[in-house]
Amino acid sequence: LELVFQRTLGPVVVATQGYASPETKQIYYRSRELCHMVGETEDTCPVLFGVFLFETGRARHQRAMDAAKELLKHARHVQDSGGHVAGRIALGVSLVHTGRQSLANQEIEQTIALYDPERHQPLAFRYGLEFGTTANAFRAWNLWLLGYPDQAIEYGRRTLVLLDKIKHPFSESRCLDWNAVLHAFRGEWSIVHERASDIMKLAGEHGFELVLAAGQIMQGAATVKIGQSSVGLQQIRDGLNAYRATGGRFHGTYYLAILALALHEEGLPEEGIEVLQDAADLIE
Repeated sequence: LELVFQRTLGPVVVATQGYASPETKQIYYRSRELCHMVGETEDTCPVLFGVFLFETGRARHQRAMDAAKELLKHARHVQDSGGHVAGRIALGVSLVHTGRQSLANQEIEQTIALYDPERHQPLAFRYGLEFGTTANAFRAWNLWLLGYPDQAIEYGRRTLVLLDKIKHPFSESRCLDWNAVLHAFRGEWSIVHERASDIMKLAGEHGFELVLAAGQIMQGAATVKIGQSSVGLQQIRDGLNAYRATGGRFHGTYYLAILALALHEEGLPEEGIEVLQDAADLIE
């Protein structure tokens, strides 16, 4: 009974308090302990995905990858289709963030090939994220990093099309955020500003603290680029403080780079250099 309760609570806490919050860790690590105690259950795969989310939120990508591999191994053993898709996308996301883009491409392609909307969309409420939209969003990022900007935009478009079909606000807010970053990579700041406004509205309505903070950072970056550097700089700082308050370090170096560029735009290059040093320390 405790396992069912903890597993049900997990996605709610992930959405409202963030992947990397102490509460998220407590829930999913306790749940994994319970899984070991009671043996194989239908809750094991969602619990391991929750461990992956926590370690990803903390930017401990090797630990996240270990959780993804454990999830895949278990899903294969018990022939859990949803768990298999979850494990594939988890491994793909970890590979994106550890600089192994070609391998990430293979995993994310397999996720998209295995994904069946009818079977797998409802699992968003058990796992905390909707797999199809997440896979397409990270496929877009990965293609950009590999040097295929046109294909990246196409998968970004597919992500937005899928968002219209799911009824999972947390996944919608996350994918809008990832799409905003894709357009920031491309320097399309008016689109970034539009996405950020949508993110903040949706995240604000539902109390998604981490996503709200991420949206504020991206809105600040866009505001700087359209010529309001002092306003945008404050938005970035406020968003970054709120993001850190959730325990999040995921994409922290990228956000610090955004802050450094905003400081440069505001005529404060020395402070920008200090921020970049903070980013280098975080990488270490």
